Amino acid sequence: MILKEIDQYDVEAIVLLGKPELASDIMPLLQQRNMKQTIFGSLAVMDDQKAYGPEWSILEGMNLVTSGHWFTESGIEFQKAFQESFGYQPGAVAAYAYDGINLIIEVIKRSEPDRDRIIDAFAEMTYKIGITGEIRFDSYGNRIGIPDLMTVKNGIPIIIHRDD
Repeated sequence: MILKEIDQYDVEAIVLLGKPELASDIMPLLQQRNMKQTIFGSLAVMDDQKAYGPEWSILEGMNLVTSGHWFTESGIEFQKAFQESFGYQPGAVAAYAYDGINLIIEVIKRSEPDRDRIIDAFAEMTYKIGITGEIRFDSYGNRIGIPDLMTVKNGIPIIIHRDD
């Protein structure tokens, strides 16, 4: 039904949001029908594959929003250490959780176990380089930063460099 609607409404781009299984289900169908829409998603679409490691070829041609640090030296080290500890490749959620916990630990060390000081320490946090990149927050507590894009070509994720 979704594929028929894509054809019917002459859709130019597709954004995959929702459960990670969606990408694994829809991407092969789009590829089989040789559909040429630009497809966007996030690294979260890989999390359903964590039990056996990423199968990038399933996402061939997809553009993924990423912090850009997943494939840096520290990102690869994290992936290897995670694999050794848990027996499977980590998904993006694991990297964000790792950074989040390390950030919480750092904030508590700075402010000691005082609720108000902890809240203030988060608000004052200007940056921390983690597995997912620089961590900063706006005045509402939302993480801010400039994400990168990567695409999957020939089963290999490639960072799309932007002009800074």
